[in-house]
Amino acid sequence: AINQELKRLLGRIPESQSLRVADAQGVFRFDATGKPSGQTIGDRSYFQRNKQSKDGALVISEPIFARITQNWVITLSRRLVDRQGNFAGLVQAAVNADSLQQNFATLNIGPGGVVAIYDEDLRLIARSPALPNRQGKSILNQAISDNIHDRDQGSFEALSHQDGIRRIFGFRRLENL
Repeated sequence: AINQELKRLLGRIPESQSLRVADAQGVFRFDATGKPSGQTIGDRSYFQRNKQSKDGALVISEPIFARITQNWVITLSRRLVDRQGNFAGLVQAAVNADSLQQNFATLNIGPGGVVAIYDEDLRLIARSPALPNRQGKSILNQAISDNIHDRDQGSFEALSHQDGIRRIFGFRRLENL
């Protein structure tokens, strides 16, 4: 019944490629596919953050290479608690980075333009045009990372480490993310 409910809910979240429930050890026990993999996520940082958090806030992962689907994703998860309030596991949806890149490709950013999403540690989540060999990797250019880390929004000009082109960078940190 839980797998069926996950399947129904996944149908309402087109951005997500999966919807799963893991137990307190990080083993997937329920899956919208109806076939839980038994794969473990107990070592993943988003699992550890859910386990340690007491507020039940949404946890957004760093870009990760998914063990089950073998692609780049970011996960959105919330902790589950038992009747005594103890950590019982989590529910997790995985957003395929390729779907973000496909959405970016519909934007009219002009010739040579780039749209990208990075996490708080400046690891590439998604980019259009895509650079698959850079997904999950951090920005290596100190001038860029210094400009972005010190401010919530702004613009500056620098040489892109991703493609070697001098670009104007405009950025905005999303609230609470």
